Amino acid sequence: MTIAKLAGQAPVHKRPPARPPATPSHENAPVPVVVDVELDQGYYDRGIAARRNAHVHLEDILDGIEDEADKLLADLLVILDCAEIN
Repeated sequence: MTIAKLAGQAPVHKRPPARPPATPSHENAPVPVVVDVELDQGYYDRGIAARRNAHVHLEDILDGIEDEADKLLADLLVILDCAEIN
């Protein structure tokens, strides 16, 4: 701490002035392309079914990760036990 702070005479800190938000340049902005596409109901049904079934696949993946983590932890504990003995 400085002497001024200890004496209770520290200078007041002023915030810097706020900057105005930058205005984006629209000169190089891409032109949006509008495409009219009609999707059949089967497209939506397949998407809904995929999302409903995704949890099954995710559960399998997470179970594999959990098994691998358990193996790594067991290996680490063996290494640490050997290190403590030496």
